[in-house]
Amino acid sequence: MLLFKKILNFSKETVAAGDKRQAERYAVGPTFPFKSVLTLLGHDGEGNPIAGSDRGQDWAGRLTNISATGASMQMHSAAVAIRGEPCHFKLSLDHYLIEIPSTIAFFRFYPQYALCGFKFNFPEFETQKAYLQILEPVSLGASLAPVDPKSFKQDAEGLVKEQYAGDKAAHGLARHDRRDPQL
Repeated sequence: MLLFKKILNFSKETVAAGDKRQAERYAVGPTFPFKSVLTLLGHDGEGNPIAGSDRGQDWAGRLTNISATGASMQMHSAAVAIRGEPCHFKLSLDHYLIEIPSTIAFFRFYPQYALCGFKFNFPEFETQKAYLQILEPVSLGASLAPVDPKSFKQDAEGLVKEQYAGDKAAHGLARHDRRDPQL
């Protein structure tokens, strides 16, 4: 628990430094457990915003990267958005949900998907703090790299020891049963 008290202890002063593209981005792996949804304004067949479409449409997708100030997400190629439009980002896991009002930073079309980048507009500090508690473990995980197995001793019989190191003084250790057919 001491680790979480240290890494999840955010104050207004430590997060007040808002920036534009100065926040480090972290790749989100395919095993990221949160479901991500982006609510975009409605658009007509030509891509123009529909007048009075306040409600918008939810588009589930895969987060590609996240930072302290925004994120980008792959979604269905039928989705449409225009730079500067408001949107609404939702992250959920089980019964937990965090919703963050956002603004479209870019929207790119590809043959198989659309890629949307958006900047967070945190309504209050508590929402920002909750989001940063999600970002911190992702950033730690993104910084981890395997350590050369020759640099440490395999000291447990029947188990394979793996060691990881990261740029944030993160240190991970995994042990696997050699009898596991997945190895």
